Formats: sequence, structure tokens, C-alpha cells
Amino acid sequence: MLFLIGTILFKHTFRGFLQLSHGAGIVMLAILAWFATALSPLTLSLLTSAIMIVVAVWESISLGPGAAKKPQSEATNA
Repeated sequence: MLFLIGTILFKHTFRGFLQLSHGAGIVMLAILAWFATALSPLTLSLLTSAIMIVVAVWESISLGPGAAKKPQSEATNA
């Protein structure tokens, strides 16, 4: 959860908006933490990993393939 909080704040600083995928991941981890004492360490680890994978896939899909590309400057277009 600490990783997601730090990442969402870092990305908010540079992009100016909060990503829904990270917020949902924080909420899902908070819900999981509520039930953590009733779960075995293996189950807790698997569920935590599954939540992080969902957040990563959601972020990749929401940003789309064009998000990683940098726009060309006017000097390279001329």
C-alpha cells in the first residue's frame, strides 16, 4: 500500500491528476488488510500479488500504447 501511495503522489506531481487504478488498488489493499488476520500468510501473499497485478494491467490499459511515446519536436519535423 505504501508503494501505491508513493507512486500515486509522485505521478500526481508530474501529471497533475490521480490515477484511478492506483486509488482502486489502495482501496482493495485496505479491504484486504481488514481481513488479514483471518487469512494464512500464503493466501494473503497471493491476494496482495493479485491486486498489484490488477493495478499494473489496469494502468497499462488506461495509459494506452501511445502514452510511452514522446512527441517529436519541431526541429526533427522540419
